[in-house]
Amino acid sequence: MVYLTPKTIADEIRAKNACAGTIIGVDGFMGSGKTTLSFELAELLAGIRVGIDCYVDTGVDATTYVEKLRLINLARDLTKLCAVFPFVILEGICLRNVLERMQLEAGDMVYVKRLSKVGIWHDGLDLEECKFAVEVPTDWLRKNELTYHASCYPHESADFIYQRVEA
Repeated sequence: MVYLTPKTIADEIRAKNACAGTIIGVDGFMGSGKTTLSFELAELLAGIRVGIDCYVDTGVDATTYVEKLRLINLARDLTKLCAVFPFVILEGICLRNVLERMQLEAGDMVYVKRLSKVGIWHDGLDLEECKFAVEVPTDWLRKNELTYHASCYPHESADFIYQRVEA
């Protein structure tokens, strides 16, 4: 997999997606840099960024992150934004599950891979080498995130990988 810069990713997205109102997904672990990259891509593509965390309903008692989202509101807003902007950059964790639940597809998916200075995946996981032979966390959100990665392998099916090395 080739690791690209934000500008190169934006150039390739623009070249591949000719139709207006294309959703571009930015996926990755919590804290990987999805928000920073999505703002940069939105600027480079003359689009707009939408963070799915804004659609979390804290009053809902659910077992999964996706179940806590106000998906009807998110889908409605995406439809409106796609009518106005050439690209809508949608970022968040468990993004493939969110899109699937809304019966939407992204024109392209970007995976943000955050590495330590020594080249280890953040959170101490190397998803390319092990299949979650780690202790299951008790935090429900972290557990959801790991379950999502173990079932979808979004880093393997992404159209683009943006690799960020921590300073």
